[in-house]
Amino acid sequence: MLVISLLAVLGCNELPSREAQEQALLHVAELPTPSEENTLFIDFRKSEAYQEGHIPGALNLSRDAIENPSYAYGGMLADRTHMEKVLSDLGITNDHQLIIYDDQGLPEAARMWWALKHYGFPDVKLLNGGIQAWTEAGNPTESERVKPESGTYTFPSSPSLGKLITKEELFDLINSKEQSYVLVDTRSKKEFTGARWKAGAAKAGRIPTSV
Repeated sequence: MLVISLLAVLGCNELPSREAQEQALLHVAELPTPSEENTLFIDFRKSEAYQEGHIPGALNLSRDAIENPSYAYGGMLADRTHMEKVLSDLGITNDHQLIIYDDQGLPEAARMWWALKHYGFPDVKLLNGGIQAWTEAGNPTESERVKPESGTYTFPSSPSLGKLITKEELFDLINSKEQSYVLVDTRSKKEFTGARWKAGAAKAGRIPTSV
């Protein structure tokens, strides 16, 4: 499957506050305290970065934990059952509000946000500015790994399939000359033009009709 759109193109700095973004983004000043009941922070980085310093009480999860390794190429979203196991292992319930962050301007955290929204998790936000915004505001970090008690998690609803499009569906759209969609390429300009062939990509360049 291929992602055809995202909530926004998230840059490497904090984003301005706009009504549409407030649905997904929380600024540091708006955050509940890490110890607040039913609030869980998810540090969506590799273990090494997490242990160098994270928001107190934050659970650690990395991108490979939510990918499906059965494909010949990377980046494919894990299925519903696998995602439920990931959340079960972290002790997450549908009563929790999840606040996700990374240290790269949110592209990694946004991937987790999107995956959870796709499968119907009720309350998930992104920390605007990531761990950098947290520390620059003078907040403390800790390096000890949080060990959650596992549970049994089930998504409350069916996947929101409108957030995904299959490769076959995309081929049909392109070939039909349909004008009611926009295919957005959120990679770097060099990747878009084919000047850079990123490791893991089947070929350089972009999908026809993308902008």
